[in-house]
Amino acid sequence: MKNLLKYALIILISAGVFGCSSDNRKNEATEIPEVSVSAEQLAEDAAFQELFQEIDALNMQYFEATADIEPYAIGIPKWLRKVFNVVCADVVGAIACSWAGAAGATIGAIVNSVTVGACLDEEGKFMASETVWPVTFNSYLSSFSYDSNDAAGQIHNETIINTLNKYGKINLQNMSEYELYTAVIQQYVQDGNALPTDYNPQTYYARTLQAINLAKNNDYTTSLNYLALSNPSLTNQCALLQQYLKALENISESNCLQYHIDFRNTVMSSNISTTAKDNIRLCTSVGLGSAYLWKSVE
Repeated sequence: MKNLLKYALIILISAGVFGCSSDNRKNEATEIPEVSVSAEQLAEDAAFQELFQEIDALNMQYFEATADIEPYAIGIPKWLRKVFNVVCADVVGAIACSWAGAAGATIGAIVNSVTVGACLDEEGKFMASETVWPVTFNSYLSSFSYDSNDAAGQIHNETIINTLNKYGKINLQNMSEYELYTAVIQQYVQDGNALPTDYNPQTYYARTLQAINLAKNNDYTTSLNYLALSNPSLTNQCALLQQYLKALENISESNCLQYHIDFRNTVMSSNISTTAKDNIRLCTSVGLGSAYLWKSVE
């Protein structure tokens, strides 16, 4: 009796398998696009895995160079230590708002920078410098043929400086987040920059507010991991930006500009998608701009 039951069970399972195979053959035509997309994603994942290894090697090279310059340094280098959270907030704001294209990502970074910067600067611990960053950024852009993604850090800094000069730090600190967002948008447009074609203030503010709260309440690792989980299409980009920010935690000021150039060129020579390259270039351009914009007040 037990053998009969066993054979009957085998027959039922076999029938189910063949039935599923038959159904699958019927749906082959509709599954072809899905297989194509999956293959494309696999290729993108493979390209990113190769890029991760190249950036690991690049980072190690710069970590060793910094150790030669600052052999007793512990943690974030002194030149960046007090403003590192703002730099991270800018990068998080850019990738979080990349759904809205280059303009949306740049605005997200600017709003995060002003918001987090204003919160951290209540005791006057640091300020935005108008003199240091233009020289560094011009050197950066002169190193290659650049486009608006590479120049995003320049737009980011100019908008912040002009917003600070227009309203003053105290007034910005007393603004609500929506008022501050509106002030940044107005300055961004006044400076000659175009808003996204589908711009809607309420929608864009709601999405930008998510990025602000994420950056204000978490470290960059937690923020980027959250973005990757909530938007799987950004998983690889968020992982790469973690490598980038980890490098900024460990390299000297004298090596920072050349690191950005090498990082950018490594990304550009990789096989990841054009969209991913554009997002990464924009985010790291903003990171470079922010690193040289905000300065500690001793």
